Amino acid sequence: MSRTRWLLLAIACSLGITPVIVSPGSVGAAPGPKSNKPIVVSFDDTFVAPNLTAQCEFTVMAHFVGTIRTSVKKSGVQMDQFHIQRNFIGPTGNTLTAMETGPSTFSESISEDGQTIVLTITNSGQLPYHMVVPGYGSVANNSGREVIQITLRWDEELDDYVEVDFQVFDPGPNDELSDEDYAAICGYLA
Repeated sequence: MSRTRWLLLAIACSLGITPVIVSPGSVGAAPGPKSNKPIVVSFDDTFVAPNLTAQCEFTVMAHFVGTIRTSVKKSGVQMDQFHIQRNFIGPTGNTLTAMETGPSTFSESISEDGQTIVLTITNSGQLPYHMVVPGYGSVANNSGREVIQITLRWDEELDDYVEVDFQVFDPGPNDELSDEDYAAICGYLA
């Protein structure tokens, strides 16, 4: 799966968690006595890795295990701490591992008339999917700081907010996988 598709998946997951933690009216609101208690989500899931399976032309399994710790600061900013280990397993049992560690913050800004919302997601640390292939070296280095801004505007006809702008600022290393990288990954996993 391309980095863009993974980024969109991460955003969708983050936005899926957000309504439970921060509603548009809660930004800047004084938290209640228990509202700042962190929520820890643990997961341990194994599934077919669609992109690597397609690239390698054999089944590659993905085993994701880790935690996401979420809390809301008094300012209304959501803070997520990721610790995710992604293991990609070939048919012979050879495994490549990619770690994701680091904080992520989520905040929203609402215009005075409530018609526009700007969501800002800031990630830093080791971002997905950097791994080292034995005998080949580093692939998909993605680390540093990444800021995603999504602007939503109220649509009267749809009676909902609609995305009108999406920007990614990613000054750190962000190496896309080449055909040579995929060949090395698939060769190792085979």
